[in-house]
Amino acid sequence: SANAKSRHYGDPNPPLDATVTGAVPGGDPVNYTLSTPAVPLSAVAGSPYAILVTIGSNPNYSVKVPPTSGALTVTRRPVTVTADDKSKFYGDDLPTLTATETGKPAGGDAINYTLGTTALKLSGIGPYPITVTPGNNPNYDVTAVAGALTIDPQMVWVSANAKSRHYGDPNPPLDATVTGAVPGGDPVNYTLSTPAVPLSAVAG
Repeated sequence: SANAKSRHYGDPNPPLDATVTGAVPGGDPVNYTLSTPAVPLSAVAGSPYAILVTIGSNPNYSVKVPPTSGALTVTRRPVTVTADDKSKFYGDDLPTLTATETGKPAGGDAINYTLGTTALKLSGIGPYPITVTPGNNPNYDVTAVAGALTIDPQMVWVSANAKSRHYGDPNPPLDATVTGAVPGGDPVNYTLSTPAVPLSAVAG
C-alpha cells in the first residue's frame, strides 16, 4: 500500500514509499516499484495524484494492492509579491509600478496581481501607499506586501526681471520669470522687493 504524500506546487516529488503487510520475516523481499504521473508543475486542481504500485516478480507471494493505496496531494505554493518603492517629483507623471516576486518556481504559472496607488500626477509631496491586490491564483497562496510612492518637491526657479527708471521716479512694477512650474499645478508663491526709493541716488 503506497503511503500518502504531499508537497507544494513547483516542488519536486518527495521520495515514494509503501507499507508492506504480510511479508515473511527473513523471507524473499517483495518486489514492486512506485510511480506517480505528477511532475513538479502539476496543478493543484488535479490533486490528489495517484501513486501507482507496479508489482514485480514475486514467485513466493501473491501480492495485492488495496483500493485505499495512498496518493500524492499537491498544495498551493506560498509566494510573496512585494511592491517596489518608487519616487517622483510633484507634477511628473506617475512611474511604472513594479513588484518583486519571491517563491515562484522556475517555469511556473504567472502570479496574478495588480498594483495601484492613490497618488496622482498633481498629488502633494509625501509618501503614498503602493498596494498589491492578488488575482486568481489556483496554484499559489499569495502574501501581498505594500510599497510606497514618495513625491518630492519640484525644483523651480524664480528670477527677478531687470528694471530701470530715472532718478526721482517711482519704482516700476517688479516682476519675475518662473521656470519649472508645473502646468496646472500649484502657483509659485513669492514676493519681490527692492531697497531703492524714488530719491535713491544714481551712484548707488
